[in-house]
Amino acid sequence: MKKIYALLVVSVLLSCMHISNAQSTATIDTVFLENLSNDTIEICQGDSVHLISSMQYLSINYVNSNFNNSSLDSGWNSNVTAIWNNPCMPTTFPASGIVCWFGTNAYPRELISNSFNLKLGGCFIEWDMKYGANQNSLNCESPDLPTEGVHLMYSINNGTTWTQFAGIDQAPTGLYGNTNYINGTGGYWTPVSGNLATGPYYTWNHYKTLFPVASFSLNTKIRWFQDLTSGNNFDHWGIDNVVIGCHNTSLPFLWNNGSSTITVSPSISQWYVASKLDTTQNPNVLIYDSVFIVVNQIPPTPIISISGDSLYSSSAYGNQWYLNGNPIIAAVNNYYIAIANGNYQVVLNNAFECPSDTSNTIVINSLGVNEIATKDEFILRPNPAEDFFSIQSKEKISQLEIYDISG
Repeated sequence: MKKIYALLVVSVLLSCMHISNAQSTATIDTVFLENLSNDTIEICQGDSVHLISSMQYLSINYVNSNFNNSSLDSGWNSNVTAIWNNPCMPTTFPASGIVCWFGTNAYPRELISNSFNLKLGGCFIEWDMKYGANQNSLNCESPDLPTEGVHLMYSINNGTTWTQFAGIDQAPTGLYGNTNYINGTGGYWTPVSGNLATGPYYTWNHYKTLFPVASFSLNTKIRWFQDLTSGNNFDHWGIDNVVIGCHNTSLPFLWNNGSSTITVSPSISQWYVASKLDTTQNPNVLIYDSVFIVVNQIPPTPIISISGDSLYSSSAYGNQWYLNGNPIIAAVNNYYIAIANGNYQVVLNNAFECPSDTSNTIVINSLGVNEIATKDEFILRPNPAEDFFSIQSKEKISQLEIYDISG
């Protein structure tokens, strides 16, 4: 089984097999690779190939971090040291266990992900977040100025530049907040002024946002970033239960006849291409994958003739003799000495394992067993025999051949 890579965004996996004088099948499903390549199927002339192009519902999680091991997972790094004993209690649903808390430390403060591939499309981030609730000045002091909040940002050039997600002050999703919460995009959450430490940003809630199209790249990073605080001992916040993943429900790749499934019986070797319009790109991009079907020619139909009890094929090589439609074991020469009555044919096979059409049929019905003129010249006991027998002859026996009833 070999992988075919599609242009730009999606690639396909091609499962191929070679079957002589039967139907070959190639099934296309999606995988996540980014280089352009192609694959081939070899068939024999006259075979059919069934091609299926199917975009399955795809789901992949790049990040799933709950921080319960009291450390940043391998998918994260930060410029400051996180606190793991949650100094801003309580830890309430949806957060649980140990959370990643940014308290007394240097600023600006940031939590940065490793790179991941967003070319699949339909990608999202969801997480639990809380601003400090002004419980103490050491590690649970509340952001209370409009500039002291946390930004959600992405980078497609390894962190050289960062872009904030669209939307400001989008409330948590309705899954864990009240029914009026907005399942919005949100890129910044403005703190409540006046050190009141009230509202949804100051309690644990679940947030979810889609990645914007502009962030779709092979190496996208995200970060939560707090660039301004009143000092190292102020304006704290925490993160928990981070999930970053992609779901794709794109339309299927279509063959050039506009269908996702085709059956072809090519007479010559040729390409077949399945494509779709990738509307996640701006401008839209045509992406495709292809398969090259190699058609191997079948040998010419042989002709057989007979001379006495010997059958001869018109081909010197590749013969397989048949008796009554069944292959005769080891009968692969260009001649065959008939030893039984029946219908004889031959089929040629070439180097590509492609069989020819069946030859003409020669019927033999004149073979029989000659009676021995004098019984005393040849005696076989017992007759009939099963496992053992003996032969008595007045003449010296120079050669003995034994055949069953089928030859």
